[in-house]
Amino acid sequence: QEYCITTYHASVEDLIYWSFVGSAFMSLALAIVTGEFVQGLSFVYHSQANVYYTWWIFFAFCTFGFCGANFSTAITAQYGALVNGIANTVRKAVTIGLSFVMFPERNVLTGQKLMGTAVFFLGLLIKILSKDTSSSSSYGQHPPPHQKERELHSSGGGGGGSGGGGLWETMK
Repeated sequence: QEYCITTYHASVEDLIYWSFVGSAFMSLALAIVTGEFVQGLSFVYHSQANVYYTWWIFFAFCTFGFCGANFSTAITAQYGALVNGIANTVRKAVTIGLSFVMFPERNVLTGQKLMGTAVFFLGLLIKILSKDTSSSSSYGQHPPPHQKERELHSSGGGGGGSGGGGLWETMK
């Protein structure tokens, strides 16, 4: 994603839209070939719940998934893939932690799980701290690629573009 955004000046919305369209067509083709498409439609229309409720849940799931992917790609465009990976890892850890709080009867908190959580967050902290020390030394005198791109667009330089600003102008 970061490569497409910086190299081709793709907008976040275009990147997400075409990724979802492509995966939808591939999923549809695979579902038709395996016969799961007909089974899925049969399940929706013969389910115990209201058919409209099932479609509403499907629509809400797709909408929230699209919004989440859009936010995730915007983080990648603005801050890079590493920051996006760390943000998504923290989001998943918080979700798991909330499941222990919200459903204590199904998720028993043991000493092993607490130890695993501590090791996980320690590893995440080390990853964040190593990023801070390596980001200043790994690029030497040159800024990171996404920073260089922002500087080119903000100074009016950059050569070769249409001069239309693109993603970086909208992100300011």
